[in-house]
Amino acid sequence: MTAQRQTLSRRHLNRTGAPLMALLLTSTALVGFTSARAQELPTGGSVASGGVTIAHPSSSQLTIRQSTSSAIVNWQSFSIGAGATVTID
Repeated sequence: MTAQRQTLSRRHLNRTGAPLMALLLTSTALVGFTSARAQELPTGGSVASGGVTIAHPSSSQLTIRQSTSSAIVNWQSFSIGAGATVTID
């Protein structure tokens, strides 16, 4: 490939590649935001020992009630988003 042809190819890539790259980055960021919103509350709570009830009174609330002096709960993930509430009694 000649130097002139390489330069033309780079110019074409810069002209068409920038909007494509911006679109790709924006869509990737939106997918990440959607996933983060879906994981605002802890998930996959499994009581391993003791007396514990796990309730979801609403999509943004989680209530954990312990009825014994000690208990173990294993979680798949434990994150609390900005708009979410977790109450532990």
